Amino acid sequence: MSSSDVDPMGRRASARLKRRASTDSPPESLSSTRSVKRCKAAYKNAREEGPLEDLPVELLYETFAYLHPIDLLNVAQTSRALKSVVMDQAFSSVWKASLATLHGRWNMPPAPEGRSQAEHANLLFGDTCIFCWTARSTVTAWSLNARFCRECASTGKDVLKIDFENITRKQPLILRLPDIGDLLNYGYDECEDIFYVLTKDLEVRNTEYLAVRRTAAVETWKTKCRALVGDRRNFASWCADVRTLELSARERKRSRLHYGRQSEIEDFLIDAGFKDDLYPFWHDLQYEHPLLDRVELLNEQGISDLQDELVEIFEPRQAQRLEHEHQRFLLRYYADMDARWKSYVNQLPPQDVHPPVCDVFLSLPYQQFAVDTPIHTGIWSMHLKLLFSRVPALVTRWRAEKDAELVDIMSKAFGRRSTVQELQLATTFFQCNASGKSLAEVSSVGYPRILVTPHASRAYIREDEPDEMVRSLQKTPWNWKGERVAFDEAAHSVARDVVALCGLEPDKATASDMEVRGAWLACTGCSKRGHPRVMQWYQAVRHARPGAGPSLLCKSGKPSFSVLDEAKVPRAVALRDRKWRVPGAPRGKSKNKRRDDTVNIISVRMMCAHCKDIVTSFDVATHMQHEHEILHVRLTDVVLPLDEADTGEYVM
Repeated sequence: MSSSDVDPMGRRASARLKRRASTDSPPESLSSTRSVKRCKAAYKNAREEGPLEDLPVELLYETFAYLHPIDLLNVAQTSRALKSVVMDQAFSSVWKASLATLHGRWNMPPAPEGRSQAEHANLLFGDTCIFCWTARSTVTAWSLNARFCRECASTGKDVLKIDFENITRKQPLILRLPDIGDLLNYGYDECEDIFYVLTKDLEVRNTEYLAVRRTAAVETWKTKCRALVGDRRNFASWCADVRTLELSARERKRSRLHYGRQSEIEDFLIDAGFKDDLYPFWHDLQYEHPLLDRVELLNEQGISDLQDELVEIFEPRQAQRLEHEHQRFLLRYYADMDARWKSYVNQLPPQDVHPPVCDVFLSLPYQQFAVDTPIHTGIWSMHLKLLFSRVPALVTRWRAEKDAELVDIMSKAFGRRSTVQELQLATTFFQCNASGKSLAEVSSVGYPRILVTPHASRAYIREDEPDEMVRSLQKTPWNWKGERVAFDEAAHSVARDVVALCGLEPDKATASDMEVRGAWLACTGCSKRGHPRVMQWYQAVRHARPGAGPSLLCKSGKPSFSVLDEAKVPRAVALRDRKWRVPGAPRGKSKNKRRDDTVNIISVRMMCAHCKDIVTSFDVATHMQHEHEILHVRLTDVVLPLDEADTGEYVM
């Protein structure tokens, strides 16, 4: 490239840099015509397209003299064209000038004899092999004043691998000396447990040893070698210290710039309203995002460039955080109301019908109350006092709505218009289809038990359930979406036969009539000779209902009933009183020591039939002993909830 090929802007820039160079007193050899020509030739052979490669070589030649050696090494890795210029022997004066900029801070070691300035700078501050200039799997051996890759070491051209414990006759004779470690510099790779020596050093020392090994000068030669090895080690320690000090200083400067940039971005995000969304993931983001992990301070233009992208990153996270907070508020809000509703229901008689808590949330009085009470303020007892004063009217209205819903279900099953009076019949039974339980546990549910059974409002929902109330409480309103409750035609057919067998009319007899009748029935299909299996009418319907698997209670598969003789009824009642257990009460110590029978027992609320006190299954036995001197609790001593009907079967 001739001077006529350089554009005017390039000539002016080059002249300006040359004037600056003259005032800063760089080495005179920088403007050497011979060096410039050699760099031009190397630059021309490897010329590539790019903004930096388009500059005149003279301008690069003058500019690079003011770069730090680490920056020069990084420039050499950017392109083949720049590497051909920076690593050329003619560029040594630039390397010398670059290294001279550090003399004010550190006592810089000079380049060893036979080592170029570029190789010396690479050893001090670089990470690449000084022989092939690659950064792949390098080993730094300061005692050899060399950094080399394992591929160069495997070729043996510049570096040799030595196993001092297994020296062969084909290897140089000097390696057999017992004090070889004091006569020759070597490096050690801890990762592979291998010793290295420079090929040139080994050849020179071996030649010298062969010349003096049979003469009296061998001791003098060894003394000289020890001195050279010591000098090399001192020089290596000098180089290692300079590298450590300079890299530490650059890292501190880089950290200051990096943290300064992060602090400015953090202040901007706080001012933009993302303070609560910043810290959970800020540490990871600032090292992963390319716009954030930079070592430079920000100006107004930099903040402007980052603003849109930062907002795009943090807005979804802010929305996600607000949604999580909303869910936590909902969970606390609904859970608080659920606990208060349970406390209120526990004060009611066990036979009362009350809506599930989700139906309370959906009721009109509660919706009006919720509008006046924001969700983030919580619920207070003084607020609920007014709400609970409206519960009787709420229950009446809710029961009327659900009765009408059950009548519609019956009408679809019968194919005709049913009436509310038919709900009271002993032949009216329902089942819960969508509870996820086996059929025997949720079928043959009479009225009004169907209104209070938990199977009609138990939630079996997905994690992505859109309804916030259902997702928070893990409960649903009664017969949610109209898919939970269905008419049990199989139980209805069996109940008609059972009612007729007891001597009542199936189309007129109610559940109360059957309770007054008090008939006991024996299943002739699964009874053994002389030991009939007896039960009352409600359990007889469940026992004879057709089903499969666990839902089939009659193991014979052919249920057939007969009314128990009146003379045997007292015996059946006595057997029931002896065998009957309080629902939800602990069963005492198990014979199996590894099993705890008190685990997963749910307390059942009931009423004492003698004093009308509300008790639980855990303390009913104590109540009966202390208050009424009854040692064994019988079914007639308590009033069970609607959902706890007597479903016992007894073998006489």
